[in-house]
Amino acid sequence: MQNNTQKRRLSLYWFMCLLVILQLLLWPHVRSVETRWLNIPDAPSEEFLMLSFLGDREMAYRTMGMTLQNMGDLDGHVTPIKDYDFEHLQNWFFLLDRFNSTSNFIPYLASFYFGATQNPAQLDYVIPYLRQAAQADAGFEKWRWLVQAMFLARHRQHDMEKALKLADELAARNDPDAPIWTKQMRAFIKADMGEKEAAYDIIIGMLKEAAEAHNKNVDPAEIFFMKDYICNRLLDAPQRAAHPLCQDVPQE
Repeated sequence: MQNNTQKRRLSLYWFMCLLVILQLLLWPHVRSVETRWLNIPDAPSEEFLMLSFLGDREMAYRTMGMTLQNMGDLDGHVTPIKDYDFEHLQNWFFLLDRFNSTSNFIPYLASFYFGATQNPAQLDYVIPYLRQAAQADAGFEKWRWLVQAMFLARHRQHDMEKALKLADELAARNDPDAPIWTKQMRAFIKADMGEKEAAYDIIIGMLKEAAEAHNKNVDPAEIFFMKDYICNRLLDAPQRAAHPLCQDVPQE
């Protein structure tokens, strides 16, 4: 019995020695091998994702959203957002939107996380999704995603024409919870484009509408802001001095 025990121990000893030798032989060849990130895979079909989560749409939405958020962080390496495949990302945005169009998780992820990409051209894949996200139930203040799309076009891509189209779309909405400044964005962009007369016409039209409605649901501060913008941003000194609207507006 004792001889058998010693034989087993000896066999185990030599087995461990063999493993150490193999490790030493393999180490020079595998020491530089690292896990490689294969980028964002393309989105599957809706049916496949449903099957993967046994029909639980909310579980699929939240799990895959978190997966997208952390997908580029692998083994201590952080992947720059500009290296992501934005075409595949857009497919994921639209897919997950069909699983839950009322949640703001994926729109937040698209606009504030992936929208920070170092390559503004990639925002062409983010902006169309935000436009769609803005079409959901108005009770969830989805107009905010159209504002964010306009911000990305105007300040990140410096594409004023695209920003103006989004501003026109924003102004045409009738969201009861949207503040009045959402309708003023057209004027701000027109002014940035050098079309001050067009910007003036837009804001004057809004002031007339407010006056005809006897300023109902319009904060007096908003009225003052529009007057101030006309007098101190759109008019030159002679125009300001002659304009009756500017008599009670302090000059900057």
